[in-house]
Amino acid sequence: MSKEHSFPKHSIDDLVAMGVADDSGVLLATLNAALIAAPVPDIADQLLARIPSGSKLLVEISSTLGSQVIEHIRSSQRSSKFDIESQDRLATALLDQSNRLADLGRFKSALNTAEEAVRIRQQLADRDPETHLPGLATALSTLSMRQSELGMFRNALFAIEEAARIRRRLATKDPTTYLPDLAATLSNLSNRLSVRGNRSGALETISESIRYFRSLCDANPELHRPHLAATLNNLSNRLSDMGMENEALQPIEESVEIRRRLAEFDPVLYLPSLARSLNNLSNRLASLGKIPRMLVAIEECVSIRRELADSDPARYLPELAKSLSNLTIRLLEIGRLSDALETGNESVFIFRNLLSARPELFRRNLIIAQSNLSSAAKRISTDRPHKIVGQTENDHPMEKNYSSRRLS
Repeated sequence: MSKEHSFPKHSIDDLVAMGVADDSGVLLATLNAALIAAPVPDIADQLLARIPSGSKLLVEISSTLGSQVIEHIRSSQRSSKFDIESQDRLATALLDQSNRLADLGRFKSALNTAEEAVRIRQQLADRDPETHLPGLATALSTLSMRQSELGMFRNALFAIEEAARIRRRLATKDPTTYLPDLAATLSNLSNRLSVRGNRSGALETISESIRYFRSLCDANPELHRPHLAATLNNLSNRLSDMGMENEALQPIEESVEIRRRLAEFDPVLYLPSLARSLNNLSNRLASLGKIPRMLVAIEECVSIRRELADSDPARYLPELAKSLSNLTIRLLEIGRLSDALETGNESVFIFRNLLSARPELFRRNLIIAQSNLSSAAKRISTDRPHKIVGQTENDHPMEKNYSSRRLS
């Protein structure tokens, strides 16, 4: 039986606001500890709705409350017969919790949680396909993300392919409701195909997603333009994968343009995604020999990510390290060797620290960063060029039916 909670539910807004304003994070950590010590399962869903998105500590609090929401639903199920509505609420809570756990770097737990949600949604869809197939597709998409985060790329491709098949059938019957989800799923499917080496399939799939998002933007630009920008970013990567560098430039320029306007309106929400597109824009410009514009793009990217990492290192340090590695390349290309050595060292230092916590995710990044650092050191000692490798970044457009973290 849970303990009586020591703070009134009406005070949660004030507590969170005070915690956000406290740069030390002590108040948020104390609030989270209080929620763990004195669970509030009966009001956890109400409190959870009042927690804003933000730093890792806010996600920690959301995760604590999310686990209590799940336990409350399970407790109610133990005292009654099979309840379809309750099962659906449990699956939704599990998917939300999976996303929070992934944000916190607890990827194995996030995967297990998503797998349970898929099992529940599959059972519900078997009973009533018309009602529950959309929810199953959402669960499969989330599962694919979790599998990809753990390097389970074959499984991740299978899950997103099944989600795409379901959403294509749904969009055929009701495009107004389901075409946005299909477009987002196709963009994510393109990412999975690319990882598996199917470059032509990835390009074909992302091109279809772009067509849908442009059509959706014509009808409702405010709602769909952020997703179009993410998909344009991925289209540029797919074209570059095929060696079509000239064709790859226009989509990433458009992505940057859209995201810059969005970031002016809401910097907290859109600056991270603007940085991602700027990173890829610098790669495209470098491939085409447009050096001055390339340097401006990557330096702006690094500046944004350094600011983001200062406020939330757990979330943004990996992205800063990637940008520093790419900046190392760009500085080498224009002969600023000592600056390249400095940024290369910083990138390797960050990735080494990240590797100790998540070797399966950051090993390849560290190898690339070390290679570029080695190139900088050799250039300084011999003044001869060496092979250097840029790091591109994909987006994962969110499907409107699934509550998740940034697609950034």
